[in-house]
Amino acid sequence: MKVVLVHPSLNSCGGAERVCLAFAEALLKAGHEITLATVDKIDWGLLRKVFGRERLPVEEYYLFVRLPRENAVFRGFFTVSCYLFLLFLVRCGRRFDLMIGTSGELVDSVSDIVYVNALPLRLIHRYSGIHVEKGVYWRCFSRLYDLFLRVLGRVRGARLILTNSRFNREVIRRELGLNALILYPPVNVDEFRALVYSSNREDLVVTVSRFRPGKVLEVVPRVARLVKDAKFLIVGSKSEGYEEVVEALSRIIGELGVDDRVELRIGGSRSEVLEALGRARVYLHTQPYEAFGIAVVEAMAAGCVPVVPEVGGPWSDILAERQGLYGYSYRNVEEAAREVKAIIEDRGLWEEVSRRASRRAEKFDARVFRENVACLVDLFKRIHGR
Repeated sequence: MKVVLVHPSLNSCGGAERVCLAFAEALLKAGHEITLATVDKIDWGLLRKVFGRERLPVEEYYLFVRLPRENAVFRGFFTVSCYLFLLFLVRCGRRFDLMIGTSGELVDSVSDIVYVNALPLRLIHRYSGIHVEKGVYWRCFSRLYDLFLRVLGRVRGARLILTNSRFNREVIRRELGLNALILYPPVNVDEFRALVYSSNREDLVVTVSRFRPGKVLEVVPRVARLVKDAKFLIVGSKSEGYEEVVEALSRIIGELGVDDRVELRIGGSRSEVLEALGRARVYLHTQPYEAFGIAVVEAMAAGCVPVVPEVGGPWSDILAERQGLYGYSYRNVEEAAREVKAIIEDRGLWEEVSRRASRRAEKFDARVFRENVACLVDLFKRIHGR
């Protein structure tokens, strides 16, 4: 069967991009012919550096060699608009048996199967706790975009909607009146499991994140100000406009007087992430309203105890809303600091929760994802006679 996977840009190197690539790998393994359709050309060298993934044997289709390098807000609007155009272009071409949109948070219709990775763009104006660069512009755009997608949904709706957490499923049901099936994203647990027995553990708190607006990374230095017996490390890849994020973070670090204990490792490779998680005792997640959080599971698999915001998939799905069993949640900086400090100071507590967290991570192993994708596509094919 010929399957086309449509995604805005794989060069963003985030969780949604991992999911798209995992869809491609699962379907290739099941014997399907795959086309990856993107707004800009795939940079396989970049994906190899960040994800450790080699080029896949797929056909590629793209609109531009590269995205414009103007300010991040313009680029965001441009990408969303072009992604919508790309979806219609692929749909009208109809040189495939099945169309899968792997960025359903941008467009939840048009494709046969849609995977929603995050809280939908059309809804962000309803959630004041979501942090985005130039939030006033994006919230206005969100309102207008919601109206447009409501009209579009009446014309052509997705036959099957998938999402990555109970948290996001409830948002989609409550806000959009749509039903979605949960398909947890893939995590390469084996890559991190060997780190559980690392003898290099330090009183280190790690955050793995792209340096981009909306990640609320300023939480890290604010927690560091209250936890004086630990070092903090933010490691991750660059995104367009990362300079402004790094500049703002560096300023806050200096103002709080924690520059001797908070390190930024920008453009960190996969090996650097692994090395950091092998040394850390705590993983501090900073983004509220995140639908899932692959990095949280990776850290758990590596033996780190996660501390996550109380609103979002990391708490509802990964930690199963059970405080102290697989990790801890927080509602503000003070609570985050209290939990981090307790883990750092009590070695026995860290060992106990770390052990449970590592076992919990296996629930989200990539093998489960691949099996479920193959089954869902096969079922869809039989039901719709593809």
